[in-house]
Amino acid sequence: MSIHVLHAPSFTLPVRRTRRASAPTPKTPTPKTPTPKTPTPTLRLTRRGRLVLLGLPVLLATAALLALVAVFTTAPAAAEQGVRAVPSTPALQVTVQPGESLWQVAAANAHGRDTRDVVAQIVVVNGLDGDRIDAGRKLYVPLGS
Repeated sequence: MSIHVLHAPSFTLPVRRTRRASAPTPKTPTPKTPTPKTPTPTLRLTRRGRLVLLGLPVLLATAALLALVAVFTTAPAAAEQGVRAVPSTPALQVTVQPGESLWQVAAANAHGRDTRDVVAQIVVVNGLDGDRIDAGRKLYVPLGS
């Protein structure tokens, strides 16, 4: 009888290590780190940007103030100039009849004056652009020289 020895392959089993209970260690306070927040976008203006941002409203307010001053100072002057342009001679108000010309109106109200002068005075007093007039229009005819 013979004995044969078989060699088994060698392998090891994993060993589980257990933790031993040890004395509690004092905990040191850990510094709190701030939680990361989403950064809020900030508006960063350059010098030119600040100048535009502040200068534009100032410029607009100045323009509005100048316009307001111009309205209140030129209106009385224009009204005064308009009053001066009206002659102080007495005038007669006449309504133009259909088919009547400026020459006929002047001739009817000339009262011994030259008709050409009366036509020129009617044009100036009434602010007419030419010698054309429409029926029904009221005209001022100067009575004096």
